[in-house]
Amino acid sequence: MNFAKTFPHKVVEGGDKPAMYADISDAEVYAIGKMTTSWAILEHLMMSPAIQLAAEYKPPMAKGFSNLPIVRGLVNLILPTLRPAVPKNLRTLPFEARFRIFRNLIKSVPEPKRARIEHIASRIANAQAERHDFTHGIWDWTMTVPTKITVDHARKKGRRRYKQYDSEALLKFAERIAQINFDLCYPEGLGQFHNALAQAGGYMSRSDLIEITGMDTRDPTLGRSRVPLRPEISKALDRFYAEHGGIAKDLGV
Repeated sequence: MNFAKTFPHKVVEGGDKPAMYADISDAEVYAIGKMTTSWAILEHLMMSPAIQLAAEYKPPMAKGFSNLPIVRGLVNLILPTLRPAVPKNLRTLPFEARFRIFRNLIKSVPEPKRARIEHIASRIANAQAERHDFTHGIWDWTMTVPTKITVDHARKKGRRRYKQYDSEALLKFAERIAQINFDLCYPEGLGQFHNALAQAGGYMSRSDLIEITGMDTRDPTLGRSRVPLRPEISKALDRFYAEHGGIAKDLGV
């Protein structure tokens, strides 16, 4: 393969076999990882409200008219076709299909709750196309602006995107998704989160558990590692901390 005709990449030599990676910084890899894991949470969180909405709300009917016995009988007969359906294979459907079901279910929710859920759905829709580019596109950069990267991904109808990003922009996008996740899980806000945490008896993070038990780990961001790092990991962390000076302090390493 002609190197000039491929996408920008780096080859790491050593170990059992050479390895090829995208030519992006460690800080950019970190931000893309946060975005990817946050979106995976979103896809799972979205299913719970969808199932709850289907069980809680029925299609609205005109007052008085629905009290007629014959109408009630007809409704009971055809209700399965009127009620917003949640397929049994919902969890295995592609995201686009699940999101369509989610938005259809919202139509049966009365105000003011419907407006709040529709706002969340709009935020998901606005993030979806860009997230799809990040996950399936090819990362690139130009000689004129090497401080930023672009993602090349052909969308439907042949349209492409060439928006430029740096690690801060990628982190902000990951944060947008994480904020949607919070609103999906705790729609009533921080008070609901704190109550849920108290009812669960609190939560101990992985890093806290490792610190308390003194377990050895090769990941210095999880605890005070006493296991020597592989040289390439140590160099990658040094570069990452150089690009994000304050993060090392925040992580306690």
